Amino acid sequence: NSVYDIQNYVFNKCSSLTNMQLPSSLVKIGSYAFNGCSALTEIVIPEGVKYIYQRVFKDCSSLKSVTLPSSLITIGDKAFEGTPIEELTIPEGTEFILKCAFYKCTALRSIVIPDSVKTIKQSAFALCTSLERVTLPNGLTEINWYLFSGCSSLDNVVLPASVKVIDDGAFAECTS
Repeated sequence: NSVYDIQNYVFNKCSSLTNMQLPSSLVKIGSYAFNGCSALTEIVIPEGVKYIYQRVFKDCSSLKSVTLPSSLITIGDKAFEGTPIEELTIPEGTEFILKCAFYKCTALRSIVIPDSVKTIKQSAFALCTSLERVTLPNGLTEINWYLFSGCSSLDNVVLPASVKVIDDGAFAECTS
């Protein structure tokens, strides 16, 4: 295995792709690499992958199971937007969750965010209508714009003492 980089758009909209075993040599998954792979049901991202770029798994409408590696540093913009992931553990060592990373993941019920995460950008979990609980990491200083807006099932949020700013609409339309 010597593939270390899956470049942009490689499997974009391959709607019949049901399974993908990623090579252990992989370090980076480029933008839109699996975008719109509507038959893909699960993905195990191997150790060594540091970056999941923008819209990598966006609109993978059957993707219910995702395993993230401990080597992961960044989850890109809209990386998992619109996927039916139900539960997710972001591994210790991850530092950045970029904007709209899990936007409209309407089946997502719970998420574990480790203390290594220092930045969660705007709308990262907006419209995750099944999300019930979240514990934000110690060291997080800002709850970004519309971070959890429209999370209508959210009824348990643990804010760390490190939070200094809660931006506009961070919890707007959280009706539970």
